[in-house]
Amino acid sequence: MPVFLFRALTAEGESVSGRIEAVDERGALERLKGRGLIPVRAWPAGRGRWARIATFPHRDRSRLVTSLTRELAVLLGAGERLERALAAIAEGLSDRVASAMLATVRQQVRSGVALSRALAAFPDLFDAAYVAVVAAGEAAGRLPEALGHLAELRERRERFRRQVSAALLYPAVLAIAGLLAIAFILGVVIPELVPLVGERRADLPAAARFVFAASDLLRGRFEMVAGGVLLLALLPLGLRRLPRAAELGDRLALILPGFRTLSRERTSAEFTRGLALLLEGGLDLPNAVRLTRGMVTNRHAARAVAEVARGLREGRRLADCLTEADILAPLALRLLRTGEESGRLQATAAFLAGNLEERVSERLKRLVQLVEPILIILLGALVAGILGAVLSALLSVNTLAF
Repeated sequence: MPVFLFRALTAEGESVSGRIEAVDERGALERLKGRGLIPVRAWPAGRGRWARIATFPHRDRSRLVTSLTRELAVLLGAGERLERALAAIAEGLSDRVASAMLATVRQQVRSGVALSRALAAFPDLFDAAYVAVVAAGEAAGRLPEALGHLAELRERRERFRRQVSAALLYPAVLAIAGLLAIAFILGVVIPELVPLVGERRADLPAAARFVFAASDLLRGRFEMVAGGVLLLALLPLGLRRLPRAAELGDRLALILPGFRTLSRERTSAEFTRGLALLLEGGLDLPNAVRLTRGMVTNRHAARAVAEVARGLREGRRLADCLTEADILAPLALRLLRTGEESGRLQATAAFLAGNLEERVSERLKRLVQLVEPILIILLGALVAGILGAVLSALLSVNTLAF
């Protein structure tokens, strides 16, 4: 009989996992219910960790959580009871796994478990910062408002990602079109001129010899050249998956000219938005800063935020710890120091977040507007250089003929 791995909850809300034999996944879930457990998910043992990841791809998972958060905030704000709101959202989901997850959360809530504790059983979907905001909203009796703020934060982050993707789409298409045009010239046009050159290639100008050699390489080792170009294109994505390489890249982004300002302002916007949200939820400053780490996308900055939280627990001031961390924009440092001294840190952080988000969006637009003409000029110069080399070769051949 097939073996399945499982994750489930006990009646007390504790998370348990293990192996179970069953005919299929549904049978495994039924057997878990028979043991008095609340099943979360089950998957074939042979598929292991990757099956759990494949169940919720990162982007789909993010959109799912954002959608659930917004719908729950709206329903609770309209006066609906939590249990019924969860049931209504679960019924409208087409994803079977997500619906089962919400059903599990609903069962926990019905048995008296707090929503934050029920959500904490799904760390793949709801991180510590998310759970902390929900718990703070429950403690203050303002759960709809807390969920609304969470939904707004997640929507802002997803909107920024969409803006980045849309902004980079045209330069990417332009670069691909330019490379294809160059490949066409080297692979189709240049070989037609080889008979005109004949045995006189060694007497051609250096640029012309280089172009003919590149054409020979492309035609004779096409698979190698195509593989090399593809490897160079995918190399940054591969390095981003290596923790040390990704953190090094994020650290360089915070200090290199040309990237420094945009990267620091984006980190400042993420940090201040998360800080304002957590402080508004009623968390104390050290815990709010500690959980803000999960809202900062720059890995080096996230590690520095953890050090800032440690400094706060030792009794140091926030502004001093942030200055020492050296990850935020100068404007953010100055205003956070002022907000801390005046006792209006939450309001200052909220103001800063909105202001910096606008500035990051504008800087990104200007950056893309600058990249496009530079890319066009570079590709045009490259094509013109190839054509110029070919013309110089033809003129040299005519000169040698006389």
